[in-house]
Amino acid sequence: MSQEINENFSLIAPQSLDVRTGKIVSGSTVPYISLSEANTATTGKRYLGMTILVDSGAGLKEYWYKDGITNNDLELKTSSGGTGTITSVFGRTTPSIIATSGDYMASQVTNALSSIVSYSNPSWLTGLASSKIIDDSTHRFVTDSDKTIWNAKQSGSGDLTAISALSPVNDDIIQRKSGAWTNRTIAQYKTDLSLTKSDVSLGNVDNVSDLNKPISTATQTALDLKQDSLGYTAVPNTRTINGYALSANITLVKGDLSLGNVDNTSDSTKNSATVTLTNKTISGVDNTITNIGTSGISNSAITYAKIQNIAASRLFGNPTVSSATPSEISLGSSLSFSGSVISVVDNTSTQKIISYSEGSIVGTRKGINFVSGANTTITITDDSVNDRVNVTIDSAGGGGGGTPGGSSGQLQYNNAASFGGTIAGVYTTSGNLFMYTSQAVGDIPLTLKGAASQTGDLFRAVNSSSVILAKITSAGNISATNLSGTNTGDQTITLTGEVTGSGVGSFGTTITANVVSNTHLRTSVALSVIGRSANSTGNVADISAGTDGYVLRRSGTSLGFGQIVAAGITDATITYAKLQNITSQTLLGRYALTAGVGQEITIGTGLDLDDTTGILSATGSGGTCYDTLSIFTANPATTISASTTNYISLNGNTFNSTLANRVIVIPMSGTLKNLFVFASGTQPASGTLVFTIMKASSFGSIADTALIVTISASTAAGTGTVYSNTVDGVSVSAGDLIVIKVVNNATASSFTINDISLLMTN
Repeated sequence: MSQEINENFSLIAPQSLDVRTGKIVSGSTVPYISLSEANTATTGKRYLGMTILVDSGAGLKEYWYKDGITNNDLELKTSSGGTGTITSVFGRTTPSIIATSGDYMASQVTNALSSIVSYSNPSWLTGLASSKIIDDSTHRFVTDSDKTIWNAKQSGSGDLTAISALSPVNDDIIQRKSGAWTNRTIAQYKTDLSLTKSDVSLGNVDNVSDLNKPISTATQTALDLKQDSLGYTAVPNTRTINGYALSANITLVKGDLSLGNVDNTSDSTKNSATVTLTNKTISGVDNTITNIGTSGISNSAITYAKIQNIAASRLFGNPTVSSATPSEISLGSSLSFSGSVISVVDNTSTQKIISYSEGSIVGTRKGINFVSGANTTITITDDSVNDRVNVTIDSAGGGGGGTPGGSSGQLQYNNAASFGGTIAGVYTTSGNLFMYTSQAVGDIPLTLKGAASQTGDLFRAVNSSSVILAKITSAGNISATNLSGTNTGDQTITLTGEVTGSGVGSFGTTITANVVSNTHLRTSVALSVIGRSANSTGNVADISAGTDGYVLRRSGTSLGFGQIVAAGITDATITYAKLQNITSQTLLGRYALTAGVGQEITIGTGLDLDDTTGILSATGSGGTCYDTLSIFTANPATTISASTTNYISLNGNTFNSTLANRVIVIPMSGTLKNLFVFASGTQPASGTLVFTIMKASSFGSIADTALIVTISASTAAGTGTVYSNTVDGVSVSAGDLIVIKVVNNATASSFTINDISLLMTN
């Protein structure tokens, strides 16, 4: 916690009051030589607005952590266009030289830049943070490596574009012919070359048989000098030929002639000999390879070009009814090729229609002719949608005669104008045209029975103009255009049930209490209740709920749906459990300088919130004073290879398989705790992923600590999940060596490790 003092500090040594401003050399504060050195030295010790002295050889400059405490936030603190002391800016003089809103407009900056003759050394521009510069579609920032890659690219070429569009096969040669690039076979290319023996440096070679091969002039001269015949001179017995004495029979073997590896096989036998070839190429038209199994040929290895030629207009297949070697299949008279498409040929001479009459063939012709007879109309239409011809046959009328068959009880019509087996239904030409008489007192003369789920009327009476005069609906309702009678009030009407009443003519009705059900009420709009929203007596109406989460409540003099206001909540009724969850180790309040919604407040330096008792304590006398709080964050954003161990330093961003390459020195004593891992994806099912903090006072003794985070196999992190160990802690001393070890026990690459965070307090 902060300490109050009543006197100024009096520093005798030639040092800055804040050791972080520069570095101590021979007891004096000197500036850092680079921004990188400054950032390294102040890691874990920075605060917003902290000033840093840097002299990289161009003079002493002040830098400060202006907008944050990351490396990229270290910016030049003061800068002027000239030398000397700044006495005024925008009309403001010392001590009021403070930039205000509107000092620099975009147009002013643009004019200032445009007035500069050269940008050869814009140190004022290169000093800007890259995050402050926004590129667009016509102004991009690239690295030197990007420029190197682009400069090495092949310039655009129409020839390269044409070549890339070709579709060559193996052994093809790219050749330009007739002003265009094309792929050619080796045979085609040899034809174009028209090679002669001089083209292959064999111009002096004679193409003659062995018996007619010439010899050189020098050889001929030497032969001419040879003796025509030899005289006999005895050869001493001590003479030998290739180690064989001339006194004995000389027997030479193929090894004596350096032909030990040559097989003494006849020509007829050579072709049948069993030979094993490895990585050899067989050429020549007289070589035949047989008995190659299908396993010796790779899938898709035999191209169409390797299959023997087939005759024109043929298919390749098996026309037999059993498995057999493929053969050529000829196209019949009704099939044809058009390019690579096979089609059926329209042939009216052979494609005919067979016509039958009651099972007997009438004829086979290419067409059928429909002829209308007496009282018969035939309509023929072409139905192109369904690919058919529709034939409709209508009869204009018909007659009959004779005595109907069947028995009594069946519906019949005969020449006596009677229906039925008995004279029950009678048709006449005048009067009652049709009358059906009951045969017994229990008979029903006429029944109209509807179909299942009948919707049409069961009965209709229409006039000569087909106007409906009366009808019986499928529900049994009877209606007519003129229902009238002679009632003159002599009928008493009595209502019973939910609605009651009685009388003649006009009479009053009443509704029994508690009998109107929900279904008898009018319909309401969706998501509403029936009531009266106004603070007055009147008709009810729908009160709609238009927004999710709103409740029905009284607000002023109205009833409606809306949010619950403070007045609608009874004091001391909202429990802690009803409040939204808050981040661990935080308080609720409001740190903003204006009234508003509550905010989460982080526990800062000098305070400690016990996670067991819930007691917030001021750390100082009687407590633990956290005068230093450091957060280490590693950002690898990568995976760990299968079955490997890697290391990463605190605040590092890359893994390394060698421990010594990632170990760092802790400059102060304290406690390491709260190890957090942020990851994405799914850890393989074959093993765990383990994060361990290692420490030692010397490199040779570095070992694992109890601060470990283990992620189980098959753990799915999705788009991002946090894993942590907030229980264990590791005490460290100034000068201790620290490193994070990551072990992937899976046989496949781990999921992506985005971030590793660690807290250090003293």
